Amino acid sequence: MLILDFRYLRAIRRFLDCDIISYCHDVDRYLVVNDKRFSPIVDEILVNLKSIDIKIGGLASPGSKFVWERGFSNPIPTNFLFRLSNSLRYFNFLLPSKLKSNNASLLSVLFSFSKARILLGIGIPPSLSRAARSAGLTVIEIAHGYGACNPEFRLPFEDKKSAPQFYLVFEEAHEKVKKRLADLEIEAVIVPNPSVYRFKNGCRQSAKGKQAKATRKTEVEFSKNILVSLQWGYDNDSPLYYQLSGIIKNGILHEEIIKVIDKTPNIHWQLRLHPVQLMDNRYEHHKLWLEDFVKRRLNCEWELASKSHFLDIVNSCDGHLTMQSSSCYEAAAVGVRSLCLCPALQKGGRNFGRFARLENEGFVVVGEAKSKILETWVSNVKPANARISQTQHLNFPQMIEFLKENLINV
Repeated sequence: MLILDFRYLRAIRRFLDCDIISYCHDVDRYLVVNDKRFSPIVDEILVNLKSIDIKIGGLASPGSKFVWERGFSNPIPTNFLFRLSNSLRYFNFLLPSKLKSNNASLLSVLFSFSKARILLGIGIPPSLSRAARSAGLTVIEIAHGYGACNPEFRLPFEDKKSAPQFYLVFEEAHEKVKKRLADLEIEAVIVPNPSVYRFKNGCRQSAKGKQAKATRKTEVEFSKNILVSLQWGYDNDSPLYYQLSGIIKNGILHEEIIKVIDKTPNIHWQLRLHPVQLMDNRYEHHKLWLEDFVKRRLNCEWELASKSHFLDIVNSCDGHLTMQSSSCYEAAAVGVRSLCLCPALQKGGRNFGRFARLENEGFVVVGEAKSKILETWVSNVKPANARISQTQHLNFPQMIEFLKENLINV
């Protein structure tokens, strides 16, 4: 029955006929472009590859909602790939003996039938990576953001066999991370953030256009625009971040920020949910809380800020406020300064030094979450010249050539 579904047959054909297989999670596809879910990192790269006639096959993580026609490159559910590999067991008599009982090896058979030479994505599962490598594909993991090379970030790779050959990152990795990558024989390649590159060099539908169509609650002319990047992990919602619980009393927006919002009716505050908060049903109460909060204030907005491309929103802001979001790097890329308030960033904290490079360049200030400090910073902050990264190994066209070369040389 699985094989008789025409949609599956078309999917198998795409999988077998593509040059590159892409992979990412729903949370990475938080944008909607032409009515399809779109990843501002993986799919930005795929757009450029498609423009030079490279065929793309997409995979979605297990349990994804944005599969088939709902996602850019029509991603196939990975669950389907696993089921398909399991179905090979019925043809055991045709398989070499070493492949008869190993599920990862059966996945390798599927990969070896495909013309694809590269598996490229964010958060590629070890079983997929191992199977792809066994079939002779080059596996290239892309950092999910700038913070992926900070020393406290746990690398998602288990061992040499399931690790990618290349790790595309947007900033030079911390020395501890470099050592971990070297131990796994992974080559880190510093590339431009695809999203930032497209914003600066391409034509994207601007959030400003959408904002003009939005219903205005007031005709007040605001003196400033401040973006607040909210984060998950502060609402006792993840064992990974248990140490952050209690820092924000309501788990969503710090009470000292609320005080400043209410004292500055002349400032427009845009409150942006993290993509995890936006996409995961566990955070419905965060959306309801924000909806109620904004409804009672004329100087706040959250939906446009949360659902639009980060760069479209921050580009029209005077300043950026967050606990410790790595989006400070994207803000700096368009010349917007950030104030970070998480105690973990203070001297002696577990994340001290996370933004040292941006602090030295004047794009980040780490401060205490006190209303007077916030008010002073907000009243004084002004846009700066856009940050230029000095650490790239490849520019964007060179990155596309790098991928093409790996297609040819594998």
